[in-house]
Amino acid sequence: MRSDQSLATLEKIAADIKYGFTATASEAAVGPKFVRITDILGGSIDWERTPYCEFDGDAEKFGIREGDLLIARIGASAGTVARVDREEEAVFASYLVRVRVRPEVADDRFVGFVLQSPRWNDYVARTRGGSAQPQFNGPLIKRFTFPLPPLREQPEPVKPGETDWSRI
Repeated sequence: MRSDQSLATLEKIAADIKYGFTATASEAAVGPKFVRITDILGGSIDWERTPYCEFDGDAEKFGIREGDLLIARIGASAGTVARVDREEEAVFASYLVRVRVRPEVADDRFVGFVLQSPRWNDYVARTRGGSAQPQFNGPLIKRFTFPLPPLREQPEPVKPGETDWSRI
């Protein structure tokens, strides 16, 4: 860790950490897109295959916006992360946790990069519980600790092709 970095937890840099909405997915456009664990591929959301759901709930509580980070909390993909890369009318499913980063503290692209790192993967492997159905809950997600460089330097690790995990 460099001398100008401090340690942070996801809880410390997040404006909001929430569990998703429980609904039934529909191929018919009956409401907003409904992002599920199976819609997360390679760190992003497969919007073309994402179904819809009927929704009359709290859009602030269950809606997603560009820069939000969605983390799978159950099953073989527990700990898998996607950064929302564009604005869509969408809500996220109950088996996901949404982390909304405080922009005055951290860059969501940087935090998304950290949540793809070996440090994150090791943390998930050590802490998720359950043998038949692995689980990774909100309190565990909040406690993840990582080096946090000054805000002006945070976007640097997400340059195309860069994988210098020693910085994390």
